Amino acid sequence: MLFVLGWSMVGSAVRLPVCGGAFHAATGAALVLLGVGRDQAAAIAIILHLVDFAPAAMFGLFYFLRGDINVARLRSLTSTSAVEHAVEDEKWCWLKAA
Repeated sequence: MLFVLGWSMVGSAVRLPVCGGAFHAATGAALVLLGVGRDQAAAIAIILHLVDFAPAAMFGLFYFLRGDINVARLRSLTSTSAVEHAVEDEKWCWLKAA
């Protein structure tokens, strides 16, 4: 199981220039290497993707809707001035701690 999960995490870190699918390809390849049939490996890869990422997406959506974050606040946090300010504060705190 760790072999398959390791390959699936490597696959999710890879970005393909064409759409997605690296996660599914890596997971399916790991399962095929372990002797699982190609069709069954593809089905398991899709289910594993849902099991891995669906709970995180649901919790994220829940906290997005229930928390004090909204789209306008997210945009302000990712604005150029906010990022520059955060980087400057981080650098100052790092230098201050040293």
